[in-house]
Amino acid sequence: MKRWKIFVAGLLGWGFLMGPASAALPLVRIAIVEDGPSLRYNGLEELKREIRDLSGDEFDIRFPETLHFSGNWEVPAIRRQVEKALASRDADLVIATGVIASHLLCGMGDLPKPAIAAVIIAADLQNLPESHGTSGVKNLNYIKSFQNFDRDLRAFRSMVPFGRLAIIGDASIKEGLPDLNRRTRIFGEASGLDITFLSAREDADLVLKALSPDTEAVFITPLQRFSPEAFARLTEGLIARKIPSFSLWGREEVAQGVLAGLAPSERIPRLSRRVALHVQQILMGRDAGGLSVSFHPDTDFTVNMETARRIGVYPDWDVLLDADILHEDPHPEGRALAINEAVREAIAANLEMKLAEGERALAEVQARSRRALLKPQALVELSGKVLDRDNAASSLGRQAEEEVWLELLLRQSLFSEKDRSLRDVADLEVKSRRLMERQVGLDIAESATLAFIDVLRASRQARIRKDDLDLTRANLERAETRREVGYAGPSEVYRWQSRLASSRKALLDARAQVRQAEIRFNTLLNRPLDQPLHLEDTRLSDPLFFVSDPRIRWFSENPRRIRHFHDFVVMEARDQAPELARIALAMESVERSLLAARRSWYLPDVLAEGGMRQRLVSEGEGSGAVEMALMPGVPPIRLPGSEDFGWQVALKVRYPLYTGGARSAAQDEALERLEALRTQRLRVAEGLEARMRAALHRTTASWPGIRLSGDAAEAARKNLELVTDAYERGVISAMELLDAQHASLVAEQGSAASVYDFLKDLMGIQRLLGNVDFSATLEGRDAMFRRLRQYFEEAGIAVPALEKGEAE
Repeated sequence: MKRWKIFVAGLLGWGFLMGPASAALPLVRIAIVEDGPSLRYNGLEELKREIRDLSGDEFDIRFPETLHFSGNWEVPAIRRQVEKALASRDADLVIATGVIASHLLCGMGDLPKPAIAAVIIAADLQNLPESHGTSGVKNLNYIKSFQNFDRDLRAFRSMVPFGRLAIIGDASIKEGLPDLNRRTRIFGEASGLDITFLSAREDADLVLKALSPDTEAVFITPLQRFSPEAFARLTEGLIARKIPSFSLWGREEVAQGVLAGLAPSERIPRLSRRVALHVQQILMGRDAGGLSVSFHPDTDFTVNMETARRIGVYPDWDVLLDADILHEDPHPEGRALAINEAVREAIAANLEMKLAEGERALAEVQARSRRALLKPQALVELSGKVLDRDNAASSLGRQAEEEVWLELLLRQSLFSEKDRSLRDVADLEVKSRRLMERQVGLDIAESATLAFIDVLRASRQARIRKDDLDLTRANLERAETRREVGYAGPSEVYRWQSRLASSRKALLDARAQVRQAEIRFNTLLNRPLDQPLHLEDTRLSDPLFFVSDPRIRWFSENPRRIRHFHDFVVMEARDQAPELARIALAMESVERSLLAARRSWYLPDVLAEGGMRQRLVSEGEGSGAVEMALMPGVPPIRLPGSEDFGWQVALKVRYPLYTGGARSAAQDEALERLEALRTQRLRVAEGLEARMRAALHRTTASWPGIRLSGDAAEAARKNLELVTDAYERGVISAMELLDAQHASLVAEQGSAASVYDFLKDLMGIQRLLGNVDFSATLEGRDAMFRRLRQYFEEAGIAVPALEKGEAE
């Protein structure tokens, strides 16, 4: 080591004497020793890059291929490669990147040159040298990259109780760390666990076959020889057997199907950064044996809820509140629901729409009833009558004592101003109800689109909060690292712990907002309130939105054009508004009633009637011919009885002479209602214009706000990257990083909100234009642009040829 320090000091001194005229840097060659080629954890290039980035300005860092040693997963070969690296005259520093190589390096006592054992999987069970947080061994530094086995098992058992545990590890571990196996068994006995170790190479099927049927849980150590496909077969096999699993590696493997893990995300980048820091300190003259061996607290507890649901495990809330949850909601099945599909479903299923449809159907039935009054009426009448005997006898055969008649009557109103008025008013009411149905449909469509956008917005905000929580966890780990290397004190760690608690609460609140938005959306669509949602994100380029047509841009590029464009849109809104159309129909209905009231003063009702009657029964006195004696001695005269069949035709004209003032009252009532409707039309038109112009001005501000807030978010992200890098190097304080993270969070939230705010403003405009249900065709949109062009040209503004296309 003395020669090493003299060598480094000589190089530094030579560089100082040569001054800035020389660009040469002290040459440092680093040897890498790995257990064997890794198919899933290949972080060697990232490690080299971190070392060069951190120390490349002061040293000429090189990783010669001749100093890259690999034991090909054979323990004796790994030992030889470690010894060879330490003995090499070309190597200035040695880094062991394998589990076995790191363990062997730690058992060699004092070393001839600085060395770092980067991968320690169970420091509490590997019986490693340690003194006051360092190795205490000359030239040796190791990093507790996997903290401790005891803590991981406690976390695992906090969510899944088990007594029989299988540890799956590479076969080289069982051979290269025999003491670890013994200590693991002793630990299991002390903890009430039956622990078995399963050796693995590269075949997942062999591991699954060797798994005992009574295994209750599985602990997976880094399986570097497993390909991604083999690891996927392993996780699927464990899920199929309903066996809970825990990954020592952490979040990356939990995302691939393991139930849980207690380790930081992006383990390789962070471990590489820690090794790079130690390399820098060694090159600056510190003894590797005096560097900290701790890595970070590894408190990033991750749970895969999709796996939990598949194996029937449901952690308690206390566990979930402290965990990073993956796939918290069930994976949605089927195609995502688009915004126009949501509108159609809402209109079809919403109860308000069903009520409006019922009222329209009732109006149609009532209209048929009113029209029936002006059509021919036919009726059959069967009547029976019993007359007292004396009257029947004295009727001279015209009325029988007992008789039954069958009569057929036909009636046709030739003219009735009242009935015609009722018919016309009923027809207008049908049209009004149809407009009302359209209005309710537009309102439902608007509510559905706004609820749809609210779900998207809340989901986006929850993802931003989740990213902020992950970033806070990472910064907490950075603070722990700074404290370990002496850049910061405990107060800095406490500050980040406080920020972590606040971030967790904010994420819970954001997820609650998502649930509330989903409930509102399901209510509008008349779905079960807890039904999971799978919504397709909405983009401004969606052709459903008229702003997606680039032709719209030209009309709003300067204040003069936008003023005329607003006037045109207001005019279109008035023409399309069902509210104004319903008032117009109501006024037409009142005017028709007023006309009928005026005509009632001089127009009578004219009615034509006709009928036939047939006597079916005639019994008793007066039922036959009657003989009548004129004088004594003169033969009596025989009088015929009444005929059994007869018919009649009548024309009736009716005119009321006096109605008690009803006609003048009806006329006055119609006049008052007409005046009230005129006032209502003015009020609705003004309100419509006010809403439209307000919505247009909101979009005028929210449209450029999308780009501006996006620029702000991008700038905040870049600033955060710079500040984070400076924080890791110990250049700035935690408060500066906290400020940068908060600024980035606010900017990201503003950028996401700006898009959805504009969409909501746009929905307000499309509602007033009668197209919030996206029923307008491309031909209808082209017709609108033709009207827009004509409007501008009539205002003296020449419109250039505009091409169709999609918005960016």
